[in-house]
Amino acid sequence: MISTAACDVITPHPQGIKARVLLTSVFGPYAQDDEFGSRAINPMELYHNQVTREQGSFSLRMFHRSWGLMMIQRNISAPSTLLDFPTLESFERELTSHEYDIVGISGIIPNFGKVREMCRRIRQLSPKSTILVGGHVAAIPGIDKLIDADYVIRGEGIAWMRRYLGENPDAPITHPEILSGFGMHVLGMRVPDNTRDTAATIIPSVGCPMGCNFCTTSSFFGGKGKSVHFYQTGDELFEVMEQMERSMKVSSFFMMDENFLLNRPRAMQLLDRMKQAGKSWALYVFSSANAISKYSMEELVQLGVSWIWLGLESPNSSYSKLRDTDTQELTTKLRQHGIKLLGSTIVGLEHHTPQNIEQEIEYAVGHGTDFHQFMLYTPVPGTPCSSRWSSKDGCSAGSTSPTFMDSSSSTSSMRRFLGRNRSDCWTGPSALTSSAMAPACSASATRSSRAGSVIRITPTRACANALPTRPLSCGRPTMPLCG
Repeated sequence: MISTAACDVITPHPQGIKARVLLTSVFGPYAQDDEFGSRAINPMELYHNQVTREQGSFSLRMFHRSWGLMMIQRNISAPSTLLDFPTLESFERELTSHEYDIVGISGIIPNFGKVREMCRRIRQLSPKSTILVGGHVAAIPGIDKLIDADYVIRGEGIAWMRRYLGENPDAPITHPEILSGFGMHVLGMRVPDNTRDTAATIIPSVGCPMGCNFCTTSSFFGGKGKSVHFYQTGDELFEVMEQMERSMKVSSFFMMDENFLLNRPRAMQLLDRMKQAGKSWALYVFSSANAISKYSMEELVQLGVSWIWLGLESPNSSYSKLRDTDTQELTTKLRQHGIKLLGSTIVGLEHHTPQNIEQEIEYAVGHGTDFHQFMLYTPVPGTPCSSRWSSKDGCSAGSTSPTFMDSSSSTSSMRRFLGRNRSDCWTGPSALTSSAMAPACSASATRSSRAGSVIRITPTRACANALPTRPLSCGRPTMPLCG
């Protein structure tokens, strides 16, 4: 077992680009109370789990593909197959019906049990295969001693896979065609899938240099001050977006970048190209308050920024992304200019107590965002928060609640308080209003389990078209967050 990061020196696979590669998400069914997890630990679905869970039948429901695996497959030259949302049976069938030199599994921490079981099945059914494990599950301390894999990869996977196959890790990135969401429904009514109303996903960068101590994504891709840019310039982004516009017939784009507006030169160069070509695209972005404040409202509107997922932590916190910014004034101006907002607030920070928590939540709600998610401050493995608190009394890395808070504020009481305030703050909006406010996209790679899929890419060129072959039955419908 070898644990590596994307930049580490590794010994290439002896077969090089001739190696046959299987990439797979974890098996379904998902969000089940079974030996591999529970609905409580991994309730799944981004909006329904994190944002609109208290809105009952008005809650937004949607699914998403495994974007990371799609990016890796599109950018290696080796013959490859991608299994998205397989059942355990279909996964085993793939292993026994084809010989694979490399099997790569991607998963998140709550799906550790499934990753471990898949490693065990690979050893039984395809003992000659080299087993790779990546995704946020790789952040679990000592995972290399808990699963039977050959490599555990932390960080960006495209460069690592290219190195392992003997390819140039710095070769240009070819972006796969990704529809940001599908299977959207609300009030039990299905919203038809179409590219006119659904954004294409573009992944300009991964990681965030702001480095908030609770942020798993920032930590996973290098931490504070670091990020990985797939597209360094606005010119590069424009070319990718224009290609997606032609091939997918889309006019809106979900920029899957943790802090897209932080790179102002890239954004402004993109704006220049949009003006030159007369493009009226809509952009859905993540950004921090300090990054947004670098732009005039006119620039944001011209850039097509239509929706922003915005961190709105307590004004009493010390996060640099909020520094020197009046966030309530900022959100007011953004909404006055027609930009929809999804506010995100962490509850249970170190200064939060039963005496001030209600005031903190009221301040957050006072921003008047279209949506607002509240998440518990959690020491997820790999984050600075986890490193700091794992040795303290009452807190362990990976715990699912802020047990490091004042002893008088228990985990259960915080959960009850948060749930009560969510119910007080949001009643059911119009279903049509909800659908219009939320782009068919998300920050997390959620997936549908109604039908799995196999995508095969033949040898030769990394830019060869992905070839869908057959659907995979994945058991009864469930709604997982990500693999």
